[in-house]
Amino acid sequence: MGNMEKPSQIIQDIHSAVPITARPYMPSVEATRKIILRARRKLLPLEPSSVEEINIPDNLKK
Repeated sequence: MGNMEKPSQIIQDIHSAVPITARPYMPSVEATRKIILRARRKLLPLEPSSVEEINIPDNLKK
């Protein structure tokens, strides 16, 4: 899941790769989209909970 394709493109690619006999057992398009978005959210860095946690490089400080 290292790519940043649109969820609809990923779903289309997966759907075309799955055998026709297995397609009825796949989650809905909306459920699959949410799975993709949740997985991407887990890859994002955590939001800082305080100002002290924000690290600003010296070359950006004035």
